[in-house]
Amino acid sequence: MPGIERVGVIGAGTMGAAVAEACARAERDVLVVERCPATAAAGRERVLRSLDRAVRAGRLSSPERERAAWRLRWSTDTGELADRDLVIEAVPEDRTVKSRVLGAVCGVLKDDDAIDAGMRVGCAHPMGPLELADPVRLDTVRTVAEAMHAEYREPRFVPPISTATPRRPTRS
Repeated sequence: MPGIERVGVIGAGTMGAAVAEACARAERDVLVVERCPATAAAGRERVLRSLDRAVRAGRLSSPERERAAWRLRWSTDTGELADRDLVIEAVPEDRTVKSRVLGAVCGVLKDDDAIDAGMRVGCAHPMGPLELADPVRLDTVRTVAEAMHAEYREPRFVPPISTATPRRPTRS
């Protein structure tokens, strides 16, 4: 992560905790923001347990674990994200929640480009909602895009794959 020293993570669930841990282990200053002190504490415990498991498995030394733990800071105030080089959103896939969170963060950051979200749905961002879906099977992406386009009827939700393309059964 050249040029990125201070990372913010919004949400400390499974995904947010994993992102925060990875950034801390990559020697970045990490601020995790949660909605309330109880969920922040739960996220902190989640990350510390994961670091402990990595030590027991021999993937991390005890001193590395301590350094990573010290790089993590927890808050409930999105205003503290103002000094971050990058903010990663990791909140539940709920349009209302994402819109509220991204709206609050956009008001704090100097540059909206510092925000990375797994999926942006109608939050006044230039990225389409399926741009980051490469790891997902294309038939799943098409199904999601078709449903969103049917619901919202907005050009930015037009499926990226022609709906005329016949679907073929896949085997797992």
